[in-house]
Amino acid sequence: MLIYPLIFGFSILFAYQYSNTNKKYFQKLSFLMLFLPAAFRYQVGVDFNAYSNIFEYTANGIPVLMEPGYLLINYIVYKMGGTFQVVVAFMSFSTLYFAFASFPKKHYHHCVALFSLVFYQWTYTTLRQMLVVSFAYYCYVHLFLNKKYFKSYILLGVASFIHLSGFLYIIVFAALRRVTLNRLSGFYIFIGSLFLIPFGSSLIEFIFSVLLSGTKYDVYQSMTTPSGQAAEASTGLGRVLRFIIYFLFLLPLIIYSDNKQSSHGIIFMLLIIIFDILAQHMGVFSRISRAFLFGYFVIIIAIVNGKSRYRQVLLTLLYVGLSVLFFGNMLNGVNLPYRTIFG
Repeated sequence: MLIYPLIFGFSILFAYQYSNTNKKYFQKLSFLMLFLPAAFRYQVGVDFNAYSNIFEYTANGIPVLMEPGYLLINYIVYKMGGTFQVVVAFMSFSTLYFAFASFPKKHYHHCVALFSLVFYQWTYTTLRQMLVVSFAYYCYVHLFLNKKYFKSYILLGVASFIHLSGFLYIIVFAALRRVTLNRLSGFYIFIGSLFLIPFGSSLIEFIFSVLLSGTKYDVYQSMTTPSGQAAEASTGLGRVLRFIIYFLFLLPLIIYSDNKQSSHGIIFMLLIIIFDILAQHMGVFSRISRAFLFGYFVIIIAIVNGKSRYRQVLLTLLYVGLSVLFFGNMLNGVNLPYRTIFG
């Protein structure tokens, strides 16, 4: 388990060197420190065996009900003589590439630190979704912010052939063009979202009995698997700490910032919070919450670009809180022990 703090530490160190020099090999070293363990992992991640079976089904011509883009990746790798491990390496490389290629050089180390503590663990578990999350952030930075809206919608539509969440970003990005949250609105929505905690079950009942009744998603309500149950990692001190971290991320934007990217950051974080609250009652909502994890990058850039004299104190509190949360999960067995294909 010590591999995680080691690779995180070296990756952040190299990222810091890249942020403060013009030596691009530090950027590559930072990337490799996270990519190589992800590429060579073996049976690490809840869905590892399931995806391995999908590769075998594809290789043997057995029909699989899944997005065709991901099946095509498996088919191409098989036809080229590769194994499922090549699929893992390709997905890991693509996920890290789209994220790292979108981090601004000036704040590269901050983004890599957040990627390590918040994003990285999910790349081991939800291969397809995290690739699309990373790609959505890439589209947001390189296309959406440059007002290339239609191109971003087209590419996100293509990404939905790997994971259907690609369609979700088209809706959210279209809404961002028209919706701007000022500081006061963001604060009120955050406080209001906390009132969802005791009423989450009633809201979920409404969603499934009225909005999703008769659809294929209705099945989640009766599931006995984690998708249909409350999220286990959301109880006790971990849950309290996570909501404190949410508050710390939102606070400086609500107090000091009132520009477009700060508004986007507030919206992304509010989506994370609201669906995280619903996940306390039904785990499947945690997938929607994870879909907006790239919002952390938007927010951290807004924070470090701010002029508050308490900025360094806030950043320290955020990184300490995220580290405690990550390593607490690791000690509790939430983060799986690391194994490689080499034994």
